[in-house]
Amino acid sequence: MPAWDNDPIEQPTPKPAVKPAAKPQAWETAPVVYKPSDVAAPKSGYAMGLRDPVDALAQIAENIMPSGVATKVNKFNNWLADQGVPLARVEESDSGVTKMVRDVNRQYDQQRGEDSGFDWGRLAGNVVNPVTIMAAPSTGGASTVSQLALRGSMAGAVGGALQPVTADDAESNFWGNKGSQAAIGAATGGVATPIVSKVANAAGRVAQSARDTVARRNIDREQIRVAAHNAARANGVNLQDVPQAMREAVEDQVGRALRAGERLDPAAIMRRVEAESVGLVGDAGLTTGQVTRNPMQFTTERNMRGIEISTPQGRGNPIMQRFANQNQALTQRLDDLGAANATEQTQAGQTLMDALRAVDAPRRAEVDALYTSARGMNSGRAAPLERGTFSQMANAELEQGQWGRFLPPQVRELLNDVSSGQTPFDVDAAVQIDSILSAVQRRAGQGSPEASAVGVVRNALQRTPLAQVGLPDGGAGQAARQAFDAARGAARERFATIENTPALRASLDNEAPDNFVRRFLLNADARELQALREQIADNPEAMGQARAQIAAHLRRAAFGENPTGDATFSPNRYMQTLRQLGGQRLGAFFSPDEIQQMSTIGRVASYINSQPAGAAVNNSNTGSAVMDMLSKLTQSPIIRNTPVIRGIANQVGEMQTERQVNQALSGQIPAPPAELSPEMVRAINRLLPLGGAAAGSLGAVAGQ
Repeated sequence: MPAWDNDPIEQPTPKPAVKPAAKPQAWETAPVVYKPSDVAAPKSGYAMGLRDPVDALAQIAENIMPSGVATKVNKFNNWLADQGVPLARVEESDSGVTKMVRDVNRQYDQQRGEDSGFDWGRLAGNVVNPVTIMAAPSTGGASTVSQLALRGSMAGAVGGALQPVTADDAESNFWGNKGSQAAIGAATGGVATPIVSKVANAAGRVAQSARDTVARRNIDREQIRVAAHNAARANGVNLQDVPQAMREAVEDQVGRALRAGERLDPAAIMRRVEAESVGLVGDAGLTTGQVTRNPMQFTTERNMRGIEISTPQGRGNPIMQRFANQNQALTQRLDDLGAANATEQTQAGQTLMDALRAVDAPRRAEVDALYTSARGMNSGRAAPLERGTFSQMANAELEQGQWGRFLPPQVRELLNDVSSGQTPFDVDAAVQIDSILSAVQRRAGQGSPEASAVGVVRNALQRTPLAQVGLPDGGAGQAARQAFDAARGAARERFATIENTPALRASLDNEAPDNFVRRFLLNADARELQALREQIADNPEAMGQARAQIAAHLRRAAFGENPTGDATFSPNRYMQTLRQLGGQRLGAFFSPDEIQQMSTIGRVASYINSQPAGAAVNNSNTGSAVMDMLSKLTQSPIIRNTPVIRGIANQVGEMQTERQVNQALSGQIPAPPAELSPEMVRAINRLLPLGGAAAGSLGAVAGQ
C-alpha cells in the first residue's frame, strides 16, 4: 500500500453558513441630495407657529439619538418627501434637521420682510399647538405671586425649549443654545405669569360683572321680597312684625342693592332703612361710616369733622354739618311725637288735674241729685226693714266665709245694735249705715280681709227686704228704697273709679300741680296710666299734654335741657329712659307704630354717635384742631416753602380731597369686586400656563 495511502485522510473543515444580506428598504437606498431650494417655509405666521414646536422636538430628537439612528431618520424623512409627503429633504448628516430648520426660518423671515412688525400669528400658533398645551404645567392651586412665578417659570421654560434653534452656531452648540432658550423662557415666564394672572382676573371680573348686570336686570319682585326677608332675618328682624312702610323700604333697598351689584349687607340695609324712616334723608342721611359701622371709616369721618376745607358754599366742613343735621332731624322727630307742645310741668299738671276734675264733676252731680231725690221721699224713708233677716244673713255669711274674725270692732258693734233693736232700722237709717260701712271699707284698703268682711255686711244690708208688718205705705217705701239704691249705686261706681285712678283721686284731693306730672304720669305704672287715659280720652288738650310731657321727657334724656337746640344726642341715656317707660306704659298714649319709632330713634342715634368697637376717634378733636391750624399756617408763603411743613400740608390736603368727603357723605355700602365663577376660574387656570409658555417663547426668540 502506498505510503500516502497510509496517511490519515484529513476531513475538509466545513465553512460557516453565510446569512444572505437583508434586502435594503427602498427608503434606505434613496439618494440623499439636499439643496436649500428644497425648503418649503409656511406662508402664514400661524402655520409657522404651529410648526415651531414640532421642529424644536425634531432638533432635540436628532441631537439625542446616536448618529446612525439619526442618519436613518433623515433617510426615512427624505423617502417620505419623495413619496409626496410635504416634508423638506435634509442632507444625511448629524445636523441635517437643525440645518433644515434654520434654512426654513431664514426663508420665512425673507418672505415676511424686515418691516412686517411683530408676528402675532406665529405666537398664536406656538401657544395653541397641542405640544405646547400638553407640555405646559398647570397653575391650578397657585394663588400667591411666588407660586404663580414658579409655575410661570416652568411654563416659560417649556415655551422657550419648544422654540427651534436657528442661531449661526446651531449645529456646533445646539445644547448651549437650547439651554439658553429654556433659561430665558423661565425668566420671562416667571415675570409675566403673575402679571397675566392679574390681567386675566381683572378681565374675568369685568366679564363676570357684565354677566351679573344682565342677570340683575331680570330680578323679579318675588326674588327681591325673599332676599329682603332673608336679609332682615339675618339681622334678627322679622319683616312681618314691622310697619308696612318700613317693610316696603327694606324691599326697595334690597332691590336697589341687587340691581346695582352692591354687597347685600343685611345690617347696613336695616340701618339705612331705619334712619330714613325717622327722617334722616338727604343732607341728614347716614354717612358711609355710620351705615356700615366700619371702624376705620367711622374713625376717618369723625377725625375729619373739625378740619376746615373749601366747599362750593365757601370754607367749612360738610361732614360736621351732616352730623349737626342728623341731630336736628332726631330732635324734630321727637317734637313731631309731641315734645314740641310740652308746657312747663306745673302748668301741665294743672291742665291734667283740671281735666280730671271736669270729668268727675257730672258724676258727682248725678250722685247728689239721686240722693236729693231719694231723701225727698219722706213717707217712704220711714218704711221699716226686716231687722231679723238682715242680722241672720250678715252673721251666716260672715261665719260661712270665715270673715267674722276680720270684721272691725265698730262694725261688729253696729251690727249688734241693729240686731238688738237699739238702732232704728228703716230705709233712711239703712242709707246712713251703708255710708258708714263704705267709709270703713275704704279706710281698710281695697283687697284687705277687713274690707272684704265689711263688704259682706254691706251686701246683706242692701238685700234686706222691707218689713211686712206695720208698713204704712209699702209702695212708697219700696220706691224710696229703690231711689236710695240707685243713688248708692251711682256713688259706688264713682268711688270705684276714683279708687282705681290715683291721678283722679289726687286731683280731687288737691295734689300739688308741680308734682303731678312726675308722680302720676312719668312714674305711674301701666294700669294707672291706662286708667288716667280712660278719664281724659275725650279731652284733646289733656291727651295732647300727656303725650307731650312723655315725649319731652324722652327728649330731655336724649339732649339734656338743650336750650340752644344743638346738643348731641345721647343714645345711652335715651334708650335707658325708654326702657324704664316700657311699651305697656307708652301704649296708654302712643300707638304701636309711634312706640316703634321711639325705639328706632334710639337705634339710629346709636348708629350716628356710638363708636363701633375698634374705632380710634379723637374725641377731644385736638387732632382735627392741630391739622386745621397747620392747614391755615401753610397758606403763608414762607412756611409753604419749608419742606417739613410742606410735607404735613400735603397730608392735610390729602385728607381734604373731595373724593374722601364725597365717599363719607354718600352713605353707600361699598360694592365688592365681582366674584369669579368656578367655570371662569378653571378657564383662567387653563390659560395661564399658555401665557407663561407664550412669554417664554417670546423671550427665547428675542434671545437668539
